[in-house]
Amino acid sequence: MTFKLDTKSVLDHFDAIIFHSPYSKLVRKAFTWLTLYDVQIDPECYDSNLLKYVNTNINVDLLSKHNVIEDTEKLFSKQTARTLSLSKSIGNMYTASIFAGLISYLLSKPNFEVKEKRIALFSFGSGMCSSFYSMTVYSGEKLDILIDYLLQHVPVILEKRIRTSASEFEKIVEKRELFCNKAPFEPSTNIEELFPNSWYLTHIDNTFKRYYKQNNL
Repeated sequence: MTFKLDTKSVLDHFDAIIFHSPYSKLVRKAFTWLTLYDVQIDPECYDSNLLKYVNTNINVDLLSKHNVIEDTEKLFSKQTARTLSLSKSIGNMYTASIFAGLISYLLSKPNFEVKEKRIALFSFGSGMCSSFYSMTVYSGEKLDILIDYLLQHVPVILEKRIRTSASEFEKIVEKRELFCNKAPFEPSTNIEELFPNSWYLTHIDNTFKRYYKQNNL
């Protein structure tokens, strides 16, 4: 992408935009809001199907309308959709979600296609604070090591997850609730079900100090 330094458009400055993702529908709405706002501050960057929103009052209800989603789908697919693969697979990750989005983006295309890409990351917390920053991906040995050796295992591990029923999951959660804030405590985790090199809790002493070991199986 060639960036226009004199443009007011936010979208025109980035190749990808990553949002905090408690769930992907919220990301879709956030991108739609950003696009409609962007159209109004710099309409010269947009074609006719989006220019009709120049004088539109942007509200929450508008973000879910089918025609609005359809009109913004091309840009969403280009700049944000590919950042959601891990979020859709894992679910709400809170503070980790934008980094999962970054990993999703880096794994979504060959290494040479992500080099020199400028990425915007927007994280927010409970509506009280937020953080917006950008980064540029530079090509070289470090990028290749990051993607080829440090990130390629991510989708492989996800495929090895153990499927459980909703009722079994509820029992696990209920059991954990019983032990919440309990000390001393020793969990009965089956470490054979953990991924290799996972860290796990061995026990909590009577001062609430926690002890961990690494699964080397």
